[in-house]
Amino acid sequence: STSDSLKGQRKLFGTPLVAYLGEDKLNGVDIDRAVSRILSPLKRAVKLNSIKENGLVSEGIDEASNSHNSRPMDNIELEETSSGELSFHLFLADERGSSCKPIEKNMSISSGKPIKIFLDWTNQEDEVYDASYLKDLPEVHKNGFTAKKTRQEAISLFTCLEAFLKEEPLGPDDMWYCPKCKEHRQATKKLDLWMLPEVLVFHLKRFSYSRYSKNKLDTLVTFPIHNLDLSQYVMNKDGKPHLYELYAISNHYGGLGGGHYTAYAKLIDENRWYHFDDSHVSPVNETDIKTSAAYVLFYRRVKSGQKIGEAESSGTHMES
Repeated sequence: STSDSLKGQRKLFGTPLVAYLGEDKLNGVDIDRAVSRILSPLKRAVKLNSIKENGLVSEGIDEASNSHNSRPMDNIELEETSSGELSFHLFLADERGSSCKPIEKNMSISSGKPIKIFLDWTNQEDEVYDASYLKDLPEVHKNGFTAKKTRQEAISLFTCLEAFLKEEPLGPDDMWYCPKCKEHRQATKKLDLWMLPEVLVFHLKRFSYSRYSKNKLDTLVTFPIHNLDLSQYVMNKDGKPHLYELYAISNHYGGLGGGHYTAYAKLIDENRWYHFDDSHVSPVNETDIKTSAAYVLFYRRVKSGQKIGEAESSGTHMES
């Protein structure tokens, strides 16, 4: 955790960061090094020394926080820490965080249980690190009742569709040029469904991108298997029913760095669901095909007078 000094009093801000220290006995230098490693991705871009060649002076920029090819800074910091004083103003807090004491260089700290450290965030830290990155960190845990509630939270496919069709204001970078008043003005955009195809594909957004992180979204999306009625969302009111039946699901497990795809598919002739995992195929109950791994949903139109499960001979494709 980090704290900001304000008129002699400290207030907490930012996101608590967690690190694992495998050593049995720790001292102030060990904690200081761990804090330095944790904060290294938050480093601001710094200017390197000017280089003079052929009478011309050029400056280089080392984006220490984002570049994988930049020179590692950890070794330099460790050498400075081991030879001098601690790099940060650190405080060891009790379990409740109600009281704390300064961490000294040779101070012995027991690592048998989780320890809580506060960092006094001064102007010096603010010049080196960009704390705004902490706002984009993904939430990985909630305590107590909130955590249980979060695991049970789910959204429906209809909620996703309504968000997809909702009117959206465009930002300053997407101003619309009005041909009548000859000026750029803020505008809105909206998508509507005019007609629906025989085969309807829902591609769920499972990956979130922000300034600092890329996350896999594992939210459970509930969706109907039979009688998906989209009549209220179709603008062309021709009186035709828009009922669909689910016949396949593409699942994604893992994250952005790597993952695994499986599929659930219904064999219409057998009226039975199967699980396809590479070369392994096994039957699965219809009640077990709804999971948070669902990535792409495949529906086919159910025509009037057609029984659920009857196959269609042809169809088109649309992604929503």
